[in-house]
Amino acid sequence: MIKSENIANQLCSTFCEEISVNPVPVGYAISTPFKDQSGDRIGFFLVESGGGYRVEDDGEYIAKLIASGIAIDHGQRADILETILRDAKAYWDKDSYEIKSQGFSEDQVGSQ
Repeated sequence: MIKSENIANQLCSTFCEEISVNPVPVGYAISTPFKDQSGDRIGFFLVESGGGYRVEDDGEYIAKLIASGIAIDHGQRADILETILRDAKAYWDKDSYEIKSQGFSEDQVGSQ
């Protein structure tokens, strides 16, 4: 029988090797091993903000949902999205369509 620590080590190795971090003007662009429906890798940004950092996407995810006719700005879907984001200490910027986390300190980077 496979040991749980072997599974954990393999998962960590797989995910860690596939993550790339590149400096950009606002902070860092982070690419993950996960892919969207078009096969592009899913990424996000670690943005310098008010002496700390926040995590945000590029606004494409919410925009694609709306463009696909999925009503996420009202009704049950909006309630579910708001609950998920609130639980993650994040919010949806309705002007830019970006999902953004609350700010956190540098020593919390990687622990959120």
